Amino acid sequence: MKTTALLACLLCLGAFAGESETLFEALAEKAYQEGIAKLKDSQADHAALLPAMRLLAKAAEAFEKAGDEAKVVEVNSCLYFAKKKMTLADTQGIGTNGTAKRLEVAAKPIPASEAKAMLEKAEAFAAKAEPLLAAIRLFEVADRFPETPEGRKAMGLSLAAMGKAGTEKAIKTTGIGIPLKLASGMFFDNIGSSVGVLHEDMSSHNNRNYHMRNVPKELDRKACTLLCSGKVGPMTFRFTNEGVLCVLLHDQHPRYQMVVDQLKESGAERNEAWHPANEFEKFEVWQVPGTTGKIVVISSYVIFVAEKIERAHSSFKP
Repeated sequence: MKTTALLACLLCLGAFAGESETLFEALAEKAYQEGIAKLKDSQADHAALLPAMRLLAKAAEAFEKAGDEAKVVEVNSCLYFAKKKMTLADTQGIGTNGTAKRLEVAAKPIPASEAKAMLEKAEAFAAKAEPLLAAIRLFEVADRFPETPEGRKAMGLSLAAMGKAGTEKAIKTTGIGIPLKLASGMFFDNIGSSVGVLHEDMSSHNNRNYHMRNVPKELDRKACTLLCSGKVGPMTFRFTNEGVLCVLLHDQHPRYQMVVDQLKESGAERNEAWHPANEFEKFEVWQVPGTTGKIVVISSYVIFVAEKIERAHSSFKP
């Protein structure tokens, strides 16, 4: 409360020169750090969200008046994230004061032409920031531009960072630190693959006797795609809820590096702890985090594993 009161006094007096400016910057940073601490608390205790927003709103205003644009962008991304977590009760609690106005500023629409530049800045920030703040900054890009390549990449990176922060809700955690809450989704290809169930001794190809071994228990009896022909072509998965899509890629794949590059572009990370195989192939398991609407396109054959997979009809449009 003392930090907020001092900031309010400085804002009213307009003391922005010399020693006053130094004090102003210090108080703004203090309000920001206190706001971030509350925002972290709100991940487990929603009651901390309103105090967090009030502190962050004060910090944003102070940094703006001090001319620290980089800090304003940083704080606004936190306010953007916090606004997405608000309930009706939170909206009523905020009212129409300065905090509400600052939230409106933080959520002001940005044209899609800015997506690339925003992602570049967010990635540069994330490379040096702690996981939660990195996740929040990347989330803003993803949420603002969900239908763009930059938005989809940002969402994958954000979920991965959130997993590392240990704040994303999940049933269990995998060996690479990303919470494993399997997604469901729509699947389409021009290969003729079908949808089956992944389990020990199943054939990974419908037309050949390739029996699976070492299926991770987290993936056992989950939905998977099965190859029905010898053709290869693009495979598309669209998330219908938030979670993780697992992709099985065999290590002798003729287009291995191309597929890996596409997986990484989707924000995937390899799970080093899982090693399913059949009589002829050893598989890597790549985990692609995503939210509703995210689309993953792989240019060659892989096996998708998810909680539920619905085979889309031929008119399916990604």
